[in-house]
Amino acid sequence: MRFYCFVLFVLASLPTWGKELPLRGQEDTVSDKFSPPRYLELSNGERLYYSYPAALENAKDSGKCCIFVYFNPTSKKVWTDITKNLCFPIDLANVFNIVVMQPGFVSPKDFYPKLDPMVLYMADFQDHFWELDLQEPCVILVTIDAKGHDRVERVLNIPTPLSVDSKS
Repeated sequence: MRFYCFVLFVLASLPTWGKELPLRGQEDTVSDKFSPPRYLELSNGERLYYSYPAALENAKDSGKCCIFVYFNPTSKKVWTDITKNLCFPIDLANVFNIVVMQPGFVSPKDFYPKLDPMVLYMADFQDHFWELDLQEPCVILVTIDAKGHDRVERVLNIPTPLSVDSKS
């Protein structure tokens, strides 16, 4: 009988495993360690997105017409410099969003299940635009029409030193 009670207790507590229980009166202050950041706040108040769905949602809500996606599926750090001192004018920020996707931008150590969240964001993007060949680093222009539908307009492959050396 004790064993069955123990099993019922374990099964009943499964939904709370891995969650930090809030202290009384501080229910809203506990951070969610299961959801990695979807964007980086820039010095001018604009956002540099890691998640394409978050950028698309913001673009629809803000009436922006396009999204630039900097995509790098390789382990080579191609877009690292873009996140250091990037700041674009507010006039441009009102027209488009920027998404940067490269493995290692967000530390996997801070989020359960210790998997690089950028890999998940990149997989979602590749599932959304399954017709694209995303084997090399590239910049992708996505436009958003008045109905909120997104469509890839242009893919610009970025040569890396490795790909330039292999062609010669």
